Amino acid sequence: RIRGRLDVPALRAALHELVDRHEALRTTFPAPDGIPVRLVSPEAVVPWEHHRTDDPGLVDALVAAAAGRGFPLDRGPLLHATLVSSAPDEHVLVLAFHHAVVDAGSVRVLLDELRDAYRRTGDGRPAPPVLQAGDYAHWQRGVAEQAVATGLAHWRQVLADLPAWELTPDRADPDDDNAGAVHVEPLPAGLVAGLGRLAAAEQATGFEALLAAYGCVLGRHAGTDDLVVTVPVSDRERPELAGVVGLLLGTVAVRLRPGGGFRATLRRTRDALRDAYAHRHVPFDRVVTALGPGAPDLTRYTVNHDAEAIVPVTLADGTTVTPVSPTAAYAKAELGVLFEEHAEGHVASFLYRTGRHTPARIAALAADLAAFLTAVVADPDTSALPDVRQPAPVDP
Repeated sequence: RIRGRLDVPALRAALHELVDRHEALRTTFPAPDGIPVRLVSPEAVVPWEHHRTDDPGLVDALVAAAAGRGFPLDRGPLLHATLVSSAPDEHVLVLAFHHAVVDAGSVRVLLDELRDAYRRTGDGRPAPPVLQAGDYAHWQRGVAEQAVATGLAHWRQVLADLPAWELTPDRADPDDDNAGAVHVEPLPAGLVAGLGRLAAAEQATGFEALLAAYGCVLGRHAGTDDLVVTVPVSDRERPELAGVVGLLLGTVAVRLRPGGGFRATLRRTRDALRDAYAHRHVPFDRVVTALGPGAPDLTRYTVNHDAEAIVPVTLADGTTVTPVSPTAAYAKAELGVLFEEHAEGHVASFLYRTGRHTPARIAALAADLAAFLTAVVADPDTSALPDVRQPAPVDP
């Protein structure tokens, strides 16, 4: 959301500069032989729309349409920009990217560079980054095959004998078209602080405690004490990758075994997550292939953690950009939860497929998580979970 007087031509020029600067934003993935290949275009193209309306309903509709638009991976561009102006000093800018070329860390880089490019006049462009997303991809391919083979043996052992389980769907959408919605559950600062103290006492992180609690509640809702979620892992801790725009993420599977007192569950979760991180060098698709076609689908349930909230930036005197999260139109996984840290507390955002689950089911799951977190802060050894009533299937 942009508040203040906006120089629209300067904004478009700044966006063009970003695309020209970062190869990832000029990348497509054609598949002439059925296997996608990475192709970088020399030309910077930024698809652009600018709408003007003071109708709040139309503003919301235009923003939702822009956020939910798809991308042709083989032809590109894999980004588009839509500006909706409701007044001379009130705008919404939707920057949509395909996840194959941008991750959350990239968004922070791009916002900072957008500010700098908007303010810049003349020919004083900075030099392109020393490293580009393609350099990271080349490094990934160079991981020693022997190390991968050793890692695969470890993953086979960790994920052996996985039971089949699922969060019972409320709907049976035959198309399962990935249409999504978001439920946001605030977690008060006092609750988060108490959980942090509990985690520290067990030499664990706050995210490890949140993951342990979520595993308990998700397991109760799904009727299992042995479940797997996937967690994205960023490779941006390397200093030379800090300013790179691209998908600098891996994925690890974390096997959760809730049961007994929460303190014991937290320790098991802590160890499982750290073990997964230690074997992150094995590409996730290789892990899935190694498990074989009869293994449960590891990609249905995801958990993510963002410890560094994206902060507002100032484009010019009196003109600020405040990041906002649009209502989801697409859910990559059946159910994903994102824990975000803010000064006033955490937010747990549940992104789910509307063809599988109802808003009431996800709201109940989120409320149970908040209640269980309150219980474990009061008594870290509790094993008491709220009773869960499985809703009867309903028509889509």
